[in-house]
Amino acid sequence: MEHLVSLGHRMIHFVNGPQHLAVSRQRLEGYLKALQKAHIVCDPTLIHNGEFTEESGYAITKTILRSDKVEAIFYASDTMAIGGIRALKEAGFKVGRDVSVVGFDNIPPASVVSPPLTTVAQPIALVGTWAARLLIDLIEGNKPVPKSFPVELKLRKSTRGGVTVAGDQEF
Repeated sequence: MEHLVSLGHRMIHFVNGPQHLAVSRQRLEGYLKALQKAHIVCDPTLIHNGEFTEESGYAITKTILRSDKVEAIFYASDTMAIGGIRALKEAGFKVGRDVSVVGFDNIPPASVVSPPLTTVAQPIALVGTWAARLLIDLIEGNKPVPKSFPVELKLRKSTRGGVTVAGDQEF
């Protein structure tokens, strides 16, 4: 989100996963915090919920395209972003020039989709190890403790820019 704001975008759509999932709630919280930090008033009509699938990203993007001006879309998963890129291209948009697109997860197809997807990479092995430890703690009756992991913005051609940015993501 900070990258999109730094590019001058103010009307940033957020395509999220199912509201009942903790990861969706956390990513929505990150979106809202970034808007607040940039002094951008949240427009609830720019928040869309779906499933973490390519089909959902495609369908939601088709809906977004019926709205006013579309300048940037942040997808809560790369899979959704890949579907969104397909919808944008079908509608005649040049992704990275007409519309900035960012995903989350840095899945392998993110670097080979056209254009290559700017995405937030997270250390999947560390998150998996922590999740296993969390499960063991829950089984043993211990209270779970939130943990932050380093994340890295992989700048590619779906947005303008050219450096990698690191930060933390809390889980």
